[in-house]
Amino acid sequence: MKKYFFGILIFIFFVSCAKEGAKVKYPTELSPEINQAWKDAEALTAAKHYNDADKAYEIFINTYGYNSLTDSAYFKRGEISFLRGDYDKALGFYKAAYSRVYSPSVAPKARFKAGYSLYRMARFEDAEKELSGIHRKDASAILLTRIDSIGALASKHLNEPEYETVRWHLFLLDDYAEVYSKTDELTKASDVVAEDESIEGVRKWMNDKSITSAQIKKLPLDQYRGKKSGGYALFKLAETLNMEGNLKESTKELKAYVMAYPKHEYYSKATALLNEDQKRTGEGVVKVGLLLPLTGKYALYGESVLHGVECAVGVFEPCKGTGNIQLITRDTGGSAESVAQLIDELKKLDVVAIIGPILSVTAENAAKEAERLGIPLISLSQRTDIPAIGDFIFRNTVTSESQVNALVDYAIGRRKFKRFVVLYPKNNKGKEYNQLFQDGVKALGGKIIATYSYSSNRVELASELMNMNFDPKSIGAYDAVFIPDSFSVAGYIVSTLGINGTQGIQWLGVSRWNDPKLVSIGGEYIEGAVFPEAFYEGSSNYLVRDFISSFKTAYGINPTLLEALGYDSIKIIQEAIRQGAIKRDSIRDALLKINHFEGVTGKMTFNSSRDAVRELPLLTVTNGEIVPVAK
Repeated sequence: MKKYFFGILIFIFFVSCAKEGAKVKYPTELSPEINQAWKDAEALTAAKHYNDADKAYEIFINTYGYNSLTDSAYFKRGEISFLRGDYDKALGFYKAAYSRVYSPSVAPKARFKAGYSLYRMARFEDAEKELSGIHRKDASAILLTRIDSIGALASKHLNEPEYETVRWHLFLLDDYAEVYSKTDELTKASDVVAEDESIEGVRKWMNDKSITSAQIKKLPLDQYRGKKSGGYALFKLAETLNMEGNLKESTKELKAYVMAYPKHEYYSKATALLNEDQKRTGEGVVKVGLLLPLTGKYALYGESVLHGVECAVGVFEPCKGTGNIQLITRDTGGSAESVAQLIDELKKLDVVAIIGPILSVTAENAAKEAERLGIPLISLSQRTDIPAIGDFIFRNTVTSESQVNALVDYAIGRRKFKRFVVLYPKNNKGKEYNQLFQDGVKALGGKIIATYSYSSNRVELASELMNMNFDPKSIGAYDAVFIPDSFSVAGYIVSTLGINGTQGIQWLGVSRWNDPKLVSIGGEYIEGAVFPEAFYEGSSNYLVRDFISSFKTAYGINPTLLEALGYDSIKIIQEAIRQGAIKRDSIRDALLKINHFEGVTGKMTFNSSRDAVRELPLLTVTNGEIVPVAK
C-alpha cells in the first residue's frame, strides 16, 4: 500500500508539472465518443482501479485511432506499470508516448519517466542519454529538478569524472533558483538531489585545477549564460583559460562574467584577474557618451537613464562593472538646437558609441549627426523612424511591435483564441497598435470581428462607450478585447462597461497597464486581464533580481523601466566590446550581431532595421494583484 500511495503522489505531481505546449496536429480528430472514453478511463484512475484503468487506456489506444489523447493514454499506461514496479514495461509505454508526434505537453514528462525507468533498472548510461534528449524549454522548473537529479545520480553510479557530472549540478542550481517558492512539492518525490548537494558538487569542480578549457567547453554553456549556473561556468572557463596562458580568451570571458554577475561569490577574484590580464594585454579604457536631458522639465527621465547606466558600469557600490568603461555625459536640456554640437564634442573626446537621446524632439538631430560622423548611437526615443536615418543608428525601447507580438502569441498560440475585438484611442499611437494587432492576429489565423475607436476626452468617452456594441449575439462570439491605452483609461473603460453589464471578458492590454491603480480603477472587472511588460519588479529572473537589489542599495529607490533600459543599453555596448570590438565600425558591426541578449528587460535582438525586438514576459491580474502569467 505504501508503494502505491507513493506512486500516486508521483503520478499527480508529473501530470501537473508539464508546461502547456503548442498545438500539435493528429490524424484523428477528437469526437464526443472519444472524449467520453477518455473521461471513463480517467475516472477509473481517479478511483484507483488501476487494472481496469489500464485496460481502458489499452482499448482507447486500439479503438480510436491516433488522436491528441493517444500519447497521454500511453503515458498513463506507463505510469500504472511504473507504480507496479514493472519498469521495463513502463519504459515501452513512455517511449510510445513521445515517439510518433512531439507534443510539448506530453514528451518532456514521458522522456523523464523513460529515463527514470532506466535508472530504476540500473541502466544508468541509457538513463543519462534519455534524459539528455529532453527539450528543456518545454519542461517546468519542478520537472527539470527531477530530470537533473536523476541525471546526477546516474552519473554518480557510473563513477563519471567531475567534469561530466557537473553539468547536472549546474542545471540543478538553475532549477532551484526557479522553484525556490515551491520546494515543498519536491518533498513528495524520491531520488531528488538537494540544493546543498548540487552546490557542493559545483564547488568541488570549481576547485579542481586539473579541469581543462576543452572539457568546460563541452558543457552546454549557452544554456547556463544569464542564469545562476552561468556565474560558475563562466568564471571557471575564464580562470582555466588564464591558467593555460590564453589571455585574450580569458579576458573576453572575464568581462562577460563581471558584467553579468556583479554579486557572484567569485566576483572579487574575477576583477583582480581581469585587471591583471588587461595590464598584460595592454587593453585601455573605452569611452562611451551619454546624451540625456539632465536639466529642465524632462530631467527626471534623463537622470533615471543615467542612474541605470551608472549601475551597469559600477559607479556606486554595490553595483559592479568591468572597470574599463568611462562615461562622458552631456546634457541636452530637452532642446534640439545644441544636440549636433554635443555630438561633435563627444567625437573629439573619442567616444566609441553614444546612448541617447530619450526625447523625440532631440532624437532626429542627434541621429543625423551621429550617422554623419560614423558614431554608433543607441537612441531611447519612442519615434519609430529614428533607426532608418542610417546604419550607425540603433533604437532600444519597448516597441509596440514587441508588445503586440507577445500578446498575440499568447492569445492565439497558447490560449487558442481566434476572434478578437479592438478598442483603441483616436491618436497616432492607438492607430499604430490597432494596425499591428490586426496584422498579428491575421498572420496567426485569427480574426478581428469588430473595432471601435474613442476620444481622449473623458466626457465624450463615456457617451461613446454607451453606443458600442459588445453583445456576442449582435456582433458574433469573440474571445478577447484589446485596449492599447494607459492603465487609467483602460481601467475606466473596463469598469464602466462592467457596471453596464458587459462582464466576463478577457481583456488584453499594453505595458502601460502595469500600475497597481489599474486594479483599483478597474475593480473586479479587470480580473484576469493580460498585458506585457519589459521590466517587472516581481520577476524571478536572476539578473532582474540582482539588478533591483544592487540599484536599490546604491540609490535608495526602486528602478523603473527607464533605469532598466539605460542599464541594458550600456550592457549591450559592453557585450560588443567583450567580443573584441574597440572601434566605432566594429562596435556597430557587433551590435548588429546581438542576438537574444539576456538583459534585465528581457531577451533582446536588434532586427534588420536596427530596432530592439524583445521576448516580453506577460502579467495578469489575479485576486486583485498584478502577477506573472503562469507558465
